[in-house]
Amino acid sequence: MNCNKTSRRKAATFIIEQVLLFMIGIMIVGASIMLFSNYNEYFNEVSARSHAEDIAGIITSSILKLSEKKSDSRILMSFCKPPAKGCLPDRIGGEDYMILLSQNNVTVKTLDSETGTVASLLGINESFMLSGRVYSSSGSFLIFKQGDEIILR
Repeated sequence: MNCNKTSRRKAATFIIEQVLLFMIGIMIVGASIMLFSNYNEYFNEVSARSHAEDIAGIITSSILKLSEKKSDSRILMSFCKPPAKGCLPDRIGGEDYMILLSQNNVTVKTLDSETGTVASLLGINESFMLSGRVYSSSGSFLIFKQGDEIILR
């Protein structure tokens, strides 16, 4: 009978050890998932900000080109998946985004997290009226010069 109690204790101890090891394993897996999820969010934000800066630079450059032309003109731009030469990406950081042209700057930001950037227009706002807003889900858009206006549509 005494031998039976000892083997039961050993069996109970073994089961408790295995349950504790399993729980520790689950905690390690959970911590790893949380850590990598946080890193993923961080790198998506950094990527979105970087892409937004690039897109704002392209838009600013296009506006500068239009401002130098003497007659009314336009530039057609497209959003592509995957981005190709001559196209802007259709998503940044995994999200749709908006390009806003105001009198003072170009703003590019994602719609959900509002990660983005603002780029200066280098004094063009003194000579032209600037306006317009487009969304990356639209497929394509025009930047056009009409008299003393530059419009994003």
